[in-house]
Amino acid sequence: MKPKVLSIAPDEKFIDGAIECFDLYSNKFEMHWCVCKNSNQQLKHIKHIKRVIVIPEKKILKHIYNIQYDAIVLHSFGVINPSIINNIPKEIKLFWFGFGYDIYNYPSQAPFLQWNLYKPITKKYITSSLIQTLRNFFLHFLFIIRHRKHLYEKALNRIDYFSGVLDFEYDLMRRNPYFRAQQVKFSYSSLEILKSYEQFQHYNGNNILVGNSAAITNNHLDLLDYLKKIDLNNKKIILPLSYAGTKRYVRKIQYIYKKNFGDGTIILTDFIPLSEYMKYIRSCSIAVFFMERQQAMGNIISALKNGCKVFLSDNNPVYKFYKKIGIIVFSVENELNNKNIEQPLSFKEIAHNRQILKTMYDYDACINNLDTIYKML
Repeated sequence: MKPKVLSIAPDEKFIDGAIECFDLYSNKFEMHWCVCKNSNQQLKHIKHIKRVIVIPEKKILKHIYNIQYDAIVLHSFGVINPSIINNIPKEIKLFWFGFGYDIYNYPSQAPFLQWNLYKPITKKYITSSLIQTLRNFFLHFLFIIRHRKHLYEKALNRIDYFSGVLDFEYDLMRRNPYFRAQQVKFSYSSLEILKSYEQFQHYNGNNILVGNSAAITNNHLDLLDYLKKIDLNNKKIILPLSYAGTKRYVRKIQYIYKKNFGDGTIILTDFIPLSEYMKYIRSCSIAVFFMERQQAMGNIISALKNGCKVFLSDNNPVYKFYKKIGIIVFSVENELNNKNIEQPLSFKEIAHNRQILKTMYDYDACINNLDTIYKML
């Protein structure tokens, strides 16, 4: 009899790709997919709706007991309440596939990894509101008083297997005394993207991609000081703000970038199909990401595949990791200047980056990762 596995996922756009990848092993284990929300709520981002059942969170434990799963995959730690994690039978193997925010920002009052996420100007913007500062202090106080911290630590200790977005995140998580999981590897992608590593497309414009979303961890305000020193020379700034972030922050970033660059800024505030979004990325020869943590990996990898010159914060562990494994990336703080903007990567450098990425993220790498996960069941 094939092992039964339950994937508990958020209603996010990249879950469709995960369904496609796990279907490659449908002859070896039986994968069920669910999203925890009210049963009368329709799925917004997942398109493989026939593969996914919607279960209210309060009923998920009953569902687990009834089906008698061999394993459960949590697609992000915060996808269900930690009290539910603590009540999952011990004989069920528990996998956690990290997204990023659930490592560095979760739980919000005492994240699993203590990380400085914000550059000085962004940090000043966050703390400028007295009400927000008092609210954060009050929430942190309640978090400790109500022993929520212990609840999350116990849930973290319940995880058997963990996959970060990048390998180094497993080593970072091991610093947590409540973390005991073994490492596995899983990368969110789709079959189309996995197979496209053999069909590279070169960028076809000279625009500059800035960040990946309206998440304040993009440090848009600090990055502006670097961008203002560059001669755009008919280049346009592509600024994705279509998800994450507050309305107030989105308005702030829209206003300040338009004020500084005028019609040289293309702001994306609405969700568009992936094929359309990739056209914007392919119009860029430069991609700049000023996050302090692992974030925007889909955008970073796509930019590198397309031959873009990618700039990252030199404090970002992704920058350090890529430099260590030989991927050619650049520092925002030290190398984002007119000379580097105008000088593209050579064909040899582009091919070099693509070859390393291929070994990490192509179809064969996906199969190897799934095979390892299967052996853990």
